[in-house]
Amino acid sequence: MSGLYERVESHLAKKQNKDLASLYERLNQQLDDETTGLTPVDLMSLKGTQKKVMLMLIRDGNAILQGITLEEMKQKLSEVPDDLIESLKVLAENGWLILLGEPPRIRYRVFMKRKRGSTLGPGIWAAITRRLNQQHDD
Repeated sequence: MSGLYERVESHLAKKQNKDLASLYERLNQQLDDETTGLTPVDLMSLKGTQKKVMLMLIRDGNAILQGITLEEMKQKLSEVPDDLIESLKVLAENGWLILLGEPPRIRYRVFMKRKRGSTLGPGIWAAITRRLNQQHDD
């Protein structure tokens, strides 16, 4: 699905269909306003057990794809924190964890925010490097 939004924008620009374009703009704005999901900045701001749990989940490929149960999580953590259950509850309330299934077999999975496509051209870093080198030479 890489580039889906860019393809939709391109299609709308070609068709000049204002009804579809306004619908797309409204939907895109809703996605931008969405406050759930974890960003790298959010991850770095977490403390203690919450950060430990999120890093463990992100580093585990199986946990990313399917999620893991509380028992699996306890096995993977070197030391099980006393506030593990409370931390999972807070992370879920903040929209950073997705809970899959029914008790007692709930699986926890990280919910990352979608990555926005870049509006920068592919040669942006080369252009920046050239300019920095020019300024350095002056």
